[in-house]
Amino acid sequence: MRYHLLLVFALVASFLQSSDALAVDVSRCGTIVSDAVLTADLDCSASPWAIALLDRGTLDLAGHTLVAGTEGAVSCPGGCTIEGNGGAIVGGSHAVGIRAQDAGARVYVSNVAISGFAVAISAKAAADVSNCVISDISASAIHSNNVTATNCSISGSGWSAISAWRRAVVTNCEISGSDMAITVENGKAIVTASTLSDNATCGIWARAVLLSDSTVSNSGCVGVTTGKIRAQNSVVHGSGSGLSCSFFAPGERVDIASSMRPRLLSVDCDTSADMTAWKGDPTGESWRTCALD
Repeated sequence: MRYHLLLVFALVASFLQSSDALAVDVSRCGTIVSDAVLTADLDCSASPWAIALLDRGTLDLAGHTLVAGTEGAVSCPGGCTIEGNGGAIVGGSHAVGIRAQDAGARVYVSNVAISGFAVAISAKAAADVSNCVISDISASAIHSNNVTATNCSISGSGWSAISAWRRAVVTNCEISGSDMAITVENGKAIVTASTLSDNATCGIWARAVLLSDSTVSNSGCVGVTTGKIRAQNSVVHGSGSGLSCSFFAPGERVDIASSMRPRLLSVDCDTSADMTAWKGDPTGESWRTCALD
């Protein structure tokens, strides 16, 4: 019996060590596979999708460039993991780069440059994105119920660079040149060691905001709009430098707008506004917590 158990353990160990060899080399468009490795640059612009991954499949770009099809680049309805290793995913403006639409679907994306999509990454339950550069997106760079973004650079999103429903955790990221940097429709934005600059409407829009060691600057309308905010060791300034918005009177500059008194520690801000209710109208009064209030 002991001999048989040892044999089983040896076989399992051998299988685990060789699991990477099960990945399929992909060299043609429309491939449906569980685990794949791109062997060369692949242009799938004439196909609907470039690659379809089965539930919790993996794709290694191996430093190559994948050009998306008319609907997108990678379809993984049940969720997937994508490692770029310095590779890129490029697409058309109406397509989705990576899509995982099933309930509970999660995607993990790292070390990829993604550009030229309506939405770069869309996942139903959660998107965990690290060490990525995302640019030239007509709507949202990352869209999911829960978003975690780490060491990312995002620019040029036509709507919200990071769009979450419940929570967005953003660490060591740079987000610029978008309409809004971060929106969380029904939850909290946790932003650490990040720079949000030159976004046309606002830097952060969420029901609750936890901001630390970060800079939110030159937002066209307002720097941070929230129900409640706790911030420390951060800078929020230069807001209202662009277009006028419906929240405030033309020319009014507001860095922090909240419906509860901001809790600030070592925060450099110019102006604040007391919002009567979430997404409501300002009372015209400041919280007297910023330098020019």
